[in-house]
Amino acid sequence: MSSREHTKALLAYLRDAPDLASIVFDGAVDGQAPPRYVLVFSQSMDHEVDRMAGRQRPLVARHTIHCIGSVPDEAQWLADKVSTRLVGARIPVPGRSSSPVKHTGGDPMRLDSSVPPAVYFLADDYEWASGP
Repeated sequence: MSSREHTKALLAYLRDAPDLASIVFDGAVDGQAPPRYVLVFSQSMDHEVDRMAGRQRPLVARHTIHCIGSVPDEAQWLADKVSTRLVGARIPVPGRSSSPVKHTGGDPMRLDSSVPPAVYFLADDYEWASGP
């Protein structure tokens, strides 16, 4: 089971929410960015094996999600929508059993002035266990 399959499942789950359907992107926006949007960045899944016969523990899927807006309120609104959608949810991954999603941390609001026009964003980390 690859981390890519988990990322695709997470993207589909977020895009299934009406408020997020057209503004969730996989790491980058192709073309002109909308005034507010969400970027999903996957992290490598763990590769721990704790017994000779192979994996015993479930995989842990981890993602960092950037919620971006032209003003701070937009970025915060998106972060709240994403958090409400994800925390406690079980992301459906074909052939896997998922634990509830946890919010594991985040960074304070930041301004990215390297892009015109400048944008505000919040970066939050989410994870869930995925077993056979």
